Amino acid sequence: MTAPTTSRSEHYDVVVVGAGIAGITAACYLGRSGIRTLLLEKEDKPGGLVGSFIHEGFTFDSGIRAFENSGIVYPMLRDLGIDIHACKSTVSVGIASHMVKITVQEDIGSYADMLSAVFPTERDSIAAIASDISRTMDYMDVLYGIDNPLFSDSLNDPRYLMKILLPWFIRYSRNIKKIKKMNAPVNDYLSSFTENLSLIDMITQHFFKKTPAFFALSYFGMYLDYSYPQGGTGTLIDKMIHYSMEKGVVVKTGSEVTEVYHQDKLVRLKDGNSFSYDKLIWSADNKAFYRSLHTNSLDNPETDGKIKEQIRSSQFAKGAESILSLYIGTDLSSEYFCDRCGEHAFYTPSAEGLSSIGGSPVIPDDDYVKRYLELTTYEISIPVLRDHTLAPGGCTGLIVSTLFDYDLAKAYAVCGRYTELKDLCARTVLNVLEKSVFPGSTGKVRFVLTSTPLTIERITGNSSGTITGWSFDSDMIPAVSDITKIASSVKTPVADIFQAGQWAYSPAGLPTAIMTGKLAANSATGKSTYTAMGNRRKT
Repeated sequence: MTAPTTSRSEHYDVVVVGAGIAGITAACYLGRSGIRTLLLEKEDKPGGLVGSFIHEGFTFDSGIRAFENSGIVYPMLRDLGIDIHACKSTVSVGIASHMVKITVQEDIGSYADMLSAVFPTERDSIAAIASDISRTMDYMDVLYGIDNPLFSDSLNDPRYLMKILLPWFIRYSRNIKKIKKMNAPVNDYLSSFTENLSLIDMITQHFFKKTPAFFALSYFGMYLDYSYPQGGTGTLIDKMIHYSMEKGVVVKTGSEVTEVYHQDKLVRLKDGNSFSYDKLIWSADNKAFYRSLHTNSLDNPETDGKIKEQIRSSQFAKGAESILSLYIGTDLSSEYFCDRCGEHAFYTPSAEGLSSIGGSPVIPDDDYVKRYLELTTYEISIPVLRDHTLAPGGCTGLIVSTLFDYDLAKAYAVCGRYTELKDLCARTVLNVLEKSVFPGSTGKVRFVLTSTPLTIERITGNSSGTITGWSFDSDMIPAVSDITKIASSVKTPVADIFQAGQWAYSPAGLPTAIMTGKLAANSATGKSTYTAMGNRRKT
């Protein structure tokens, strides 16, 4: 279909759709290269799943609670000349009355001791699992053992190539083969060590269903890599947006793209405005892209077939699970929380495990929700313990999150019980915390703000409110999921349209979103791209 005739559209060399971290990264590099760039964002503020907000004097992180460098974030910031003041964000892991901090790799021994205290008959299995965790952490050290060369000019330096990149690449090549052998779902992988489902739950139930074993077990290495920027995680977005605008990028918020006419190289917004482009980078929801794409009059049958196949696979594939978050303001001092869980924790109040209650129901079920929240694992983040300015004096704000089923939240909304669901979740979570890690806290609560998967879907536009793109539980992931092929993840079947962000590469996360943003910018400008392994290719 050809775009309807309208007044002449404003033209840009590149239009970037979606001002999450991937889209902003692409815009920063396009702007630095002098490319006339338009960055469009459907919401009133950029950031997507990275951001902060203030409520009654408390600063909360609305998306990620901290970020892992992974050899990508800091090299990108240095390359752009963006200065971020950040501190190390220490992670604790706890079960019931036990809590350990993970500050160095050797702390995996303390983690194993905690598991053994909870499951004393499983000591041998736990020791074997801990050994595997340490091994995968070693693999992670190799994988991110150098700053990613995609964000520097070091590849033009022969000494760097010979003394740093080549030795690293040899180690990487050996380890990537071992990594690929750990692609089985983590629960299945751990079942070869133990038949105790509760033990497996304690290790895995804060991961998405069927997360590959390598990704899950290596996450303990990521705990050592967490940083927290002064002012909250939204500082990262604020500084990158400012940088892009300084470089001439035009940023338009409240601008939802509803139609893409790829033959005319034009995007139309919900408000009726339109913009033409030479190249397009889509860094928003993948399903929304294919809903927006007009495909009726293609000249190339082969391209037509590829596009229609991608449309089918993306529309039927599932997004990963979403999360429930409580933003809680308290009159308790930060010292109260420092002594109990530290600045960032993954805490499970019961050792029973979620396997004991089965899968999520398809209709509202208050008893299931309550029981789920009593057994699940919580991510607890306390901003003021990393930056004392992020809460009023003598007070503490905390963010308590857990995986939560989108379809269940939707079922409550359809039945007109959505507000009841949020109230039930808030009451139950506060009661769980009161009886476990934060005794005496309930009477000190000033307010609770509750975010569900429906909140995330409404604010970000992500299908099913997902925060990491495609579900591992799908029969097929319509995205690249091989780290050795990440450079090709930004390609789409449509000429001159590229993609970036959590839907482009799986498993997704902040560092990979940044990498795909840079790769998409390179592709849009015809630059040579270096993959994570240092292989040069023209994209």
